[in-house]
Amino acid sequence: MVGYGAGYGIDLLAGTQGWRIVGLFFGLAGGLLAATRTLKRVAWNGKGGDSHT
Repeated sequence: MVGYGAGYGIDLLAGTQGWRIVGLFFGLAGGLLAATRTLKRVAWNGKGGDSHT
């Protein structure tokens, strides 16, 4: 949503229409990167931890 909002703002200021899509893709890429980092951190912290199952 942040990427799309930034693209929308650029479109309003510049009078264009293509930056929304660019912002959307940057937002999606940033979200996927953050999710990947979080999953790696959770998986790493889970190894060698408790054996409560």
